[in-house]
Amino acid sequence: VDSDGEVMEDDGEEAEEEGEEEEERRDERVLSEVHLGVRGAAASTEVTTTTTTTTAFTFVDPAMVDSDGDLLLAKRKRLSATPDTESDSDASDDGGGGGSQQPWQFRIRHGLATSLDRVGLQVWRGALLMAEALLSGLVPQDGGCTLELGCGTALAGIVAASLRPSVTFLTDRDPTILSLAEENAALNSAGDSARCRVLDWSRPLRPQLHGGEEEEGGKYGWVAEDVERLREVSVVLAADCIYDDDTTDAFLATLRQLQPFLHPGRCEVFLTLEKRFNFTLDDTRWDARASAYDHFASKMANIKGIIKGFRVVQPLDKHVKRWLEYGRGSDLVLMRCELEPATGWEPAIQQERFLI
Repeated sequence: VDSDGEVMEDDGEEAEEEGEEEEERRDERVLSEVHLGVRGAAASTEVTTTTTTTTAFTFVDPAMVDSDGDLLLAKRKRLSATPDTESDSDASDDGGGGGSQQPWQFRIRHGLATSLDRVGLQVWRGALLMAEALLSGLVPQDGGCTLELGCGTALAGIVAASLRPSVTFLTDRDPTILSLAEENAALNSAGDSARCRVLDWSRPLRPQLHGGEEEEGGKYGWVAEDVERLREVSVVLAADCIYDDDTTDAFLATLRQLQPFLHPGRCEVFLTLEKRFNFTLDDTRWDARASAYDHFASKMANIKGIIKGFRVVQPLDKHVKRWLEYGRGSDLVLMRCELEPATGWEPAIQQERFLI
């Protein structure tokens, strides 16, 4: 009873209502615009179930297409996750697709509408932009290993595995998502070079890397040889996996913890982000803001205090060829960053938790 003799509301009931609202938010279904906006022969649905579908994404170098949109090939051959080598000698090399102008096709199994905590089961535009950047030759194709953070369906990582000769680590927090990534790697003949591993940004890194299969990650747990191969990682990919403030903070904390485990020389980090605009009412005026992107930008503006030796080198989105017809606008961003070796930071890895 309050001072006026009125019965006060039970805090338990309020907490219960908040819990119900959070549960409803998690259960909300969302659908990637990729599955609505990729048109024509560029993507075709092959197999559909009640929850998943397999889509063939065909990436065509714009140099191969005439003004009418037809391929500049005498004969269009069967497409696969590697270019048709039979006519490679006839194709000129203009720097795209690892020196080949043949179309590339990747068959990706993905979810349809999913809950917010399972959006990694879908293909998002940032993954398509990252794939185009890889095929355009903007990502080094040297002999180093590749690490994809927040891989989801692993489209970007599978493209990297097709172009870069060494091991590609496909990482995500959810074994269900990793199972789908593993299936996609096998669908595209990348299973031998791709390794699916659990990497949860909300948890300390060291126990995940050294816990072993029995303790951490089960089937997708890290083993000693994986940790050794991390020292060969010269390229890190993160395709549209930073979409709210908490995810941004967790991503940067994880990257900081990874720093001592990666290549002892300079490591290149490629990020794609989507500026997702929301309308807010400020006093009497509606305003469109990409608040999650603004939060990421504010962190990057002060990155020296968060990750020593990490910097943005250049935005690359305007330099990427259009290999696929989809809704690619100015709201999609691609950044090339550099991560210096973690000199003097090893003791910090012993901390149980990294907070930004």
